[in-house]
Amino acid sequence: MLKQKRAFGIKDLFGYLMGDFGCNMSFNLISTYLFIFTTQYIGIKLSHYAILIFGCQLADALNAPFIGQIVNHSKVNKHGDKFKPWCLYGGVLLAFLPILIFVNYQDLPYIARIIWFVIFYLLWIIVFSVVNVPYGAMATVITDKPNERSSLSIWRSWGQYIATTLISIFLPLFVYKKMINSKQNVSVFIGNRMIIVAIILGVIALISFILLFLNVTERFSSNQERAKVSYRALFRLFIQNRAMVVITLISMVQIIFINSAGTLGQLTFQVYFKDGRLNSFYAIVTLTPLIVGTIVGNQLLEKYTRYQIVTYLLPVSAIISFMMVILPIKQPFIWLGLQTIANSFAFGLFIYTWAFVAESIDYQEKIKGKKNEALLYSMYTMFRKMSNGLGQALIPLTLSIALPTFEIAVPTTWGDYDGLILKCLTAAFPVIGFMLIFILFKFYYPLNKEFSFERREKL
Repeated sequence: MLKQKRAFGIKDLFGYLMGDFGCNMSFNLISTYLFIFTTQYIGIKLSHYAILIFGCQLADALNAPFIGQIVNHSKVNKHGDKFKPWCLYGGVLLAFLPILIFVNYQDLPYIARIIWFVIFYLLWIIVFSVVNVPYGAMATVITDKPNERSSLSIWRSWGQYIATTLISIFLPLFVYKKMINSKQNVSVFIGNRMIIVAIILGVIALISFILLFLNVTERFSSNQERAKVSYRALFRLFIQNRAMVVITLISMVQIIFINSAGTLGQLTFQVYFKDGRLNSFYAIVTLTPLIVGTIVGNQLLEKYTRYQIVTYLLPVSAIISFMMVILPIKQPFIWLGLQTIANSFAFGLFIYTWAFVAESIDYQEKIKGKKNEALLYSMYTMFRKMSNGLGQALIPLTLSIALPTFEIAVPTTWGDYDGLILKCLTAAFPVIGFMLIFILFKFYYPLNKEFSFERREKL
């Protein structure tokens, strides 16, 4: 039922952008620096880190549907809002917890360091679900128009990439330092500065969630019945929606192979190019696809579907990434340039993901008569969290296998061979990711180019 509220407009777009910006003030800090901080500064071993990170992510992933149940069955408040309050109140904890994650606890006994890491990291990822599940489901109640959904997806992507860009540009200059140690030029991570970063970004995140709460309007009431759904029934509900299953698999592949390459890229700059501060320029790699998509995306959408834009261009990204594996690239800015070009051809994947998710939830209403927004999004979140765990665990496991003698906490032991392997792995991961996503979209995603614009309007 449509509420008598102001029309969809710039305030909704801005508020929705600030929601993702706030989430990524916390998420990007954790995803970008937790591995480096925990292994290089706190001193937890690579193999132990892999086990711990996967275990925590798996536990939280299984908890995501439970959070989805709670959110889905929560009542609309007197102001007509169901999802916004979760984002605001959960956002307070989400802004605070990284401070406890990045406090200096390296002087604790080894087992105590592991316990500290598990407790506060597990709390953080649970709270992130409390915020992210209702935030993702919120798009379905802000508007039901496909073009406005695409705009929300683009503005959400802007929120993510602005946060990513700020963190990428400024933090490496602050937390890395070039030193001469034992007559060897090394790039050292200064971990005791991370607590300052966590406090500043936490304040910014909290302000962002307040701005989301004040600017976004929920216009549509959920048609969801409040009967409790069992996990078995929820999984069955999920797998019956082929579009949702495929877009979830696509997101998982993106996280495991493409997003995880960013962590390897940090080490590539630090070990192969011998200057961790070069990570500041990685913002170019992540921001350019968004700029390209914003400039040409709407024009292309007049002639092509989102599905076509993604599937036509992803193989080009895979080819460029493969060239980065085999070419002996010695200049860091050539490396950055090739990464930027590869990601620019994949702009559709990066900026339309959330529109595909909303489209798949709409498809649920078409085939089942109900959207089940929060339930479906909680399952989507659960599998994304599993893939986060797999991706974050895959990095140290891969390093342990490919470089069994690599001492990540002792920069003076790093050699040229270590850097070369890191460089090749950083480029190889996206090759795998781009090709798997192309196959999933091309051969399995049901809302393809035959799913006409007219039928989408009828959803």
